[in-house]
Amino acid sequence: MFVWIAFCTSLFLQLYHYVLYPLVLWILPKPPLRPGSKAQESPAISVIICGYNEAGVIAGKLANTMALRPLPHEIVVVADGSEDGTERVAQEVAIGDSPVPVRVLFSPERRGKAHAMNRGAQAAVADILCFTDANAMLSPDALAQLAAKFGDPSVALVSGAKHVHAAPTGIGGSVATGDSAYWRYESFIRQQESRLGATVAAVGELTAIRARDWTGIPPGVVNDDAWLAMHMLSRGRNVRYAPDAHSWEEASAATGLEVERRRRINTGRLKLIFRKDVWPLRRPFVMIAFLSHKVLRLVLPFLFVVSWLSSAGLWLSDGAWSGAMGVIALAHLAVVLAAALHPGLQRIGKRWKPASIAFHILSSYAAIVLAWLDLAKRKDAVLWSKPAR
Repeated sequence: MFVWIAFCTSLFLQLYHYVLYPLVLWILPKPPLRPGSKAQESPAISVIICGYNEAGVIAGKLANTMALRPLPHEIVVVADGSEDGTERVAQEVAIGDSPVPVRVLFSPERRGKAHAMNRGAQAAVADILCFTDANAMLSPDALAQLAAKFGDPSVALVSGAKHVHAAPTGIGGSVATGDSAYWRYESFIRQQESRLGATVAAVGELTAIRARDWTGIPPGVVNDDAWLAMHMLSRGRNVRYAPDAHSWEEASAATGLEVERRRRINTGRLKLIFRKDVWPLRRPFVMIAFLSHKVLRLVLPFLFVVSWLSSAGLWLSDGAWSGAMGVIALAHLAVVLAAALHPGLQRIGKRWKPASIAFHILSSYAAIVLAWLDLAKRKDAVLWSKPAR
């Protein structure tokens, strides 16, 4: 009986996370969105770029930002701790022929992205603060798409759509395949949550917040985007997703780098759920979305192992459902084998999408397990070793 309960519970929770929750979001009737503001002009937007050792991409990022329409009110670059001259490259652009004011903030001490965001927000003067990463290139109308969502006065934060692509040389192609599928799936969920009133997710590559809602990010926060979204929701404010505000970045050059990145993010997410100030306890729908979309994801690797082992045990027990249990146990094995095929296919220049997706899922699971270990060891993930760009 215990094995049956373990099997049914673990399998149901996985199906709920991946299939049932998105399906319910899609089926639920969507309430009409609140009418937007009648203001004739778009709000002034300060674009804040936090970059650590981004000398190789910061000039291109600034050129991309200056090509946005409408233009931002100002650009603030925070390059604290950079050792490669990021601040010097940005300063050269700032004193050049720039269509918008560019200010560069630099301190030799590196104190993490959240601290840099706080510095940038304190220096910015516009009504909307738009945070974007130095290696994320934006679509020309990204600011307009974000600004449109602020027509609803209940909205405090708007997040754009993240896209991952391989480098022109083809490096990171296999990582990009899995990431692209994941972000399309994520985009669907965020869009449905947003249409129901508020999404519980945001991406640090492109996130905008009203200046009057900015309260600063506390020390020790790793996932600044997740903290901002949940903090706003817990205060009764709304978070929206702008699917047509696009950001693109190159995939990690190697799977190991990607796993390490996800490990840090998941460690931050685990720390986040233990903060009482992010739980929207008075908002039932938001609570359900938070548990279904974010919290449940952190136990998926353990649920996968339990459903695999329990289905295999029920198969070998030769009970009434042993045939069905055998199919389910073999399906788990097929996912693992497909993922195991991926590195070999990659070495010979071949790509099979099911193998890429299976590898993406299981490598994500590995990152979650490592994050749990980091949490148990109280490992700090505020500062990390980033790949050179």
